[in-house]
Amino acid sequence: MKRVLVLLISFPLVIFAAQNAVVTTDGAMVYRKADFDAQVIGYMRSGQKVRISSKVFGGAFYKVQFKQGVLGYIADTDVEPEGRSSSQPRGSRKDIKSKSFIGKTYLGINIASLNFSEVFNQSSASDDLIFFGAKFTTPLKFLTGPFVLDSNVLYHQGYPGYYDTTNTRGESGRVAILDANVMYSLFESSGRSFWMYFGAGPLISYSSFVVEINGSKKDLTEVQFGGSITAGAAVRFGSLAFKFEPKYFFLETSYFGFLASLQFEL
Repeated sequence: MKRVLVLLISFPLVIFAAQNAVVTTDGAMVYRKADFDAQVIGYMRSGQKVRISSKVFGGAFYKVQFKQGVLGYIADTDVEPEGRSSSQPRGSRKDIKSKSFIGKTYLGINIASLNFSEVFNQSSASDDLIFFGAKFTTPLKFLTGPFVLDSNVLYHQGYPGYYDTTNTRGESGRVAILDANVMYSLFESSGRSFWMYFGAGPLISYSSFVVEINGSKKDLTEVQFGGSITAGAAVRFGSLAFKFEPKYFFLETSYFGFLASLQFEL
């Protein structure tokens, strides 16, 4: 029985640990299967030393040890086995670019409905505000794993309704929010048309309101640093991606919101 267990444990390693190699492409993608349509489980850095199979799978992949206990597949054009000249022929493939969401960079516009909140009259006050802005998403190839960096700029022109009270009256204002979230891929359909993810990161909020208090005008300006947590889903139509994200903001006060964005592939 013990011998059987040893064989079962060592069998994958016997097949896999066949030769040493060096990754030749910075941000080389590691796939769950030997298929360019398979899920991308992470990236490898150029110059990284790895162990790969001697056998080529799917005509263009080596099996590779991505990290301890995790095996994946790397394209033969992204790795150089030891002892093979770079002039020697490699497997061929028609499309070397991944179709994965996490392998591409996107830029676009967004609209958000936030239950904006701040301290007003020594207590927390909130109002639903509409924001417009821009979204930028790009792979984080220096991290091992399916990570992307997602940044949002949101802007609202006007002031919250809670400034209109018996003793105060809002006249004008603006709010700007900038965040940067590290997103982790939870799920991606085999056809690369649907993606689910979650993440978190820092943010900075700027608000400036002109308010009349008991007949005297005051400029209330505030800069706050905090963070945000988000989850979301994306649907892709060709080079366009539509995303919907619930988002939680935590600063001096905390509030919740929803973002919708339309991005195009760069």
